[in-house]
Amino acid sequence: MIKEGLDMVSNEKLDGIIRRLAEGSNEAKRVFYEETAKLLQAISRSYLKDQDVSDAVHDFMLGAHIKAKRYRTNTNPRAWLIKTYSNFLKNRIKKNQKYRCEPLTENICATRAEDDIENVDRRADVFLIMRGLKAYDRYLLISYHWGGLSYAEIGMQLHKPKSTIQSQLERIHKNLRKKELNLRTKDEF
Repeated sequence: MIKEGLDMVSNEKLDGIIRRLAEGSNEAKRVFYEETAKLLQAISRSYLKDQDVSDAVHDFMLGAHIKAKRYRTNTNPRAWLIKTYSNFLKNRIKKNQKYRCEPLTENICATRAEDDIENVDRRADVFLIMRGLKAYDRYLLISYHWGGLSYAEIGMQLHKPKSTIQSQLERIHKNLRKKELNLRTKDEF
């Protein structure tokens, strides 16, 4: 199937299309899509499920003019296209795996009856502590711990430097340790 896509366009023609695409030509975008869509779909099928193939091709096409600016004319255009698109797909898969969550029903079924009492108590403690935080602090904690975002990603969302987010989270953690210690001492009496 990939071989069918490779036979579609000559190297010279693809080279010219990529160079015009880098210049921002709308006509080049249309021709690039027409000439390479089958090849990109064939490559996608080796990485993704069928229902995700067209989305991946369209997402790549939206940013293709930016990637085309890094194209060097002395390289093989087909090799460049395959490598660039393969890297795009790999990055997309990594990004999707980062945000993948386990279904809640599996987590609930996996707990034992004895653990339920401890879990309920622990959840209640976490709820009380989280309720006492400012909305901003809750957002930082949830984004970092449950959302799996890095300091840099949270900083980009909030338009703040990575170091600021890191120090704010450290401050929140320090305050939470104090609150948790206070909760434990109250429960002991």
